[in-house]
Amino acid sequence: HTHTLSTRGIMAAAVRALSVLTVMCAVLVCAADALYVRKNQASLTNEEVTRFVNAVNQLKKTGVYDQFVRIHQLTFITTRLGPIATDECRYSPVPVDAHSECFDWGHGSPVFLPWHRRFLLSFEEQLKKVDPNVSLVYWDWTVDNSTDPERNRLFSGMFMGGNGNPEKHHWVDNGSFAGWPLKYSGDGGEYLARQFGGNPEIFLGRKLSLPVASNLEDTLQLPSFDEPPYITSGNITFKNTFRKTLEGFPGMRHWDLSLGGYLHARVHSFFSGSMLPASSPNDPFFFLHHANIDRLWSLWQKRHPESSRYNPMDGSGPFGTNVNDCLIPWDGKKNTNAYEWYYQFEGVVPARQCVPIREMLVDDMDLGYVYEGLEYNAVHVN
Repeated sequence: HTHTLSTRGIMAAAVRALSVLTVMCAVLVCAADALYVRKNQASLTNEEVTRFVNAVNQLKKTGVYDQFVRIHQLTFITTRLGPIATDECRYSPVPVDAHSECFDWGHGSPVFLPWHRRFLLSFEEQLKKVDPNVSLVYWDWTVDNSTDPERNRLFSGMFMGGNGNPEKHHWVDNGSFAGWPLKYSGDGGEYLARQFGGNPEIFLGRKLSLPVASNLEDTLQLPSFDEPPYITSGNITFKNTFRKTLEGFPGMRHWDLSLGGYLHARVHSFFSGSMLPASSPNDPFFFLHHANIDRLWSLWQKRHPESSRYNPMDGSGPFGTNVNDCLIPWDGKKNTNAYEWYYQFEGVVPARQCVPIREMLVDDMDLGYVYEGLEYNAVHVN
């Protein structure tokens, strides 16, 4: 009798779930294969973990993965122009919008969040080509912040692996991505490396920790997405807005001083190794980290429905930051054979495709996914 009731309960729950998705898809005019869930990594089954790491490893094996590393590396002015030209850009009296090469495609401006959203979607598309049942997963570093594999499966050998070996250049020799060779490396490293707590030579001997929940909550309470000056380049003197503070600069006055930046930036600094240079996607942790950053943008929007999801909305921003500007390299210019480095990522960025920022300012469901743990039209995804 108990078994019968349990079965009925499961069937009823399934019907309710199907009804919810049907309503969602009716509203969104969804295709049958539309909505998928980006889960919290902590809630994955062991089978789902295995499928995820296998798909990522397959992308690495086929060379697809490294194309994403190269795209992210090219976003930085230093990669494209070198340090001297970067300084010339920074201190030039000519505004950045007068020459696009002086614009960071995905960092230090409002474009940080929409650019990485497009980047994640492109990567996820490739994952699903390997295994249609695999989606991106997110890591909430304010909750699952132990790097002890006995306490946190995320850092175990079956999942992402742990710290690098200090006796071997901090190369990662454990976990699903142990011994990964690096094709594009911003610091010249040969293999995937991690140095939990940060590189003491860079951070003046201070041991870094992962971001704390109170700092994140302070950030989520900020009402403005962003305000001028929009190009920040790591400057810590600007007024706190959601984008600037989430990206990592500036922190808030009552926060503990962090030489590695805050929130998003602090996670990169905590890992150091391969996560620190422009080629940071070399570490697959990058995608779990940035899926969480994208989730936090969605959460912020839900908390501030009266606020603009993005600024500038009126076309007054610098080159590359206005809603009708196309994200680079999905801009119809850098994704053509006229661009000298397009051949290094042409397999994952369609030729001549132009994706304006505004296309990334819609609801998650309009992009085909939902995040586990967020509310969507009064429906809690779990």
